[in-house]
Amino acid sequence: MKASIVFLAAAIGASALELEPLARPPKPPGPNGSCRCFPGEPCWPSASDWSSLNQTVGGRLIRAIPPGAVCYDSFEGIPTRDDAKCAEVAAQWTNASWT
Repeated sequence: MKASIVFLAAAIGASALELEPLARPPKPPGPNGSCRCFPGEPCWPSASDWSSLNQTVGGRLIRAIPPGAVCYDSFEGIPTRDDAKCAEVAAQWTNASWT
């Protein structure tokens, strides 16, 4: 009985040691250890990185432009100002089902 308990403990210990590297999450890419990266941050892919990725998927990437961008002159170099749409965004901003 004692031998089987020691063997079991040794087996569990070995398994825990083998799995330990897998249990540690990778260091987040964002600044200050955040788990997200946003445009303008050093961890954000460059325009050429996005272009290369887009080529690998046959040009199927879609550039997401936030709804609120219509209230500003541009978003990432794309002209976006539209006062009528900005008024709609402002009116619907708290409506969870508005898209």
